[in-house]
Amino acid sequence: MHINSERLEHVLSLGLVCAAAAFVLNHFGFPWTHTFFGLLFPLVLIYLRTARAKVSTEAKAVLVIGCDTGVGHTLALHLDQLGFRVFACCAHAEELGAGAQALRRKGSQRLHVLQLDFNNDLQIFEVFVRVTRLLAREEKLWALVNCEGLCWTHDALQSLDFSLCKRMCDVILFRTATTVRMFLPLVMHAKGRIVTFCSIRHEFSSRREVHVYLISKHAFDEFDKCLRTQLKYQSRVNHWAPAGIRANTHPRCMFDQVVRNRGEDYSEVVKALTEALTDVIPLTKYTSSIPC
Repeated sequence: MHINSERLEHVLSLGLVCAAAAFVLNHFGFPWTHTFFGLLFPLVLIYLRTARAKVSTEAKAVLVIGCDTGVGHTLALHLDQLGFRVFACCAHAEELGAGAQALRRKGSQRLHVLQLDFNNDLQIFEVFVRVTRLLAREEKLWALVNCEGLCWTHDALQSLDFSLCKRMCDVILFRTATTVRMFLPLVMHAKGRIVTFCSIRHEFSSRREVHVYLISKHAFDEFDKCLRTQLKYQSRVNHWAPAGIRANTHPRCMFDQVVRNRGEDYSEVVKALTEALTDVIPLTKYTSSIPC
């Protein structure tokens, strides 16, 4: 269970409710201090116990996009081991892609490798059709996890290749929005979750060589907030913010190269994403701190 500012805000909210209840009961002769702590301690214990609880994986499926390599590949295998039915989308599933072959070899019968070019609307629709057909009668699509992304570093504005900038914004924002819109009815039916990758860099970074990336991430963050507001009582929208993970410049390898001192150890990343999918009381944002 992540103990962070959001969990503390939940506990403080419980404290405010208990304080208000103690204030009301004080007018009926109940001591404020005894009433406040008598209400607060049990509620906090119940909250912490519930926050540590995990949802059942029975009759739940997860769609993971970007499973050729890296985080998506590792996450798909891990979720398969936990008991989820996993739809692992790879860009080279129908070719001799090493990532797709490894998933077929290591995964169980619950893991399905699907062909998905993130930039092809027709393939997104074909994956939607296949997922609806492969889901068992009692199964529901519990979550959509998008591990696709793109990042180029660049120099001064006057030397920018705007075709690359448009490509970056398209992958980070519009392609993700298209995919979420396609699978949203299935996730809403399961009252499940949408987990996307954001970045903490846009919150404090002033590095000029990635300004188009930061602009696209700001836009994507606002898209996330709008989606979370609209689905407040129907589904959960969580995003994971990596810290210290490098992005390969190839569009299929976003978050595929972890910093030098960690090699290709995605354990912290997969743990955070798994918590976003399985926590009974999920957080809005999960982070994984991997020092550079």
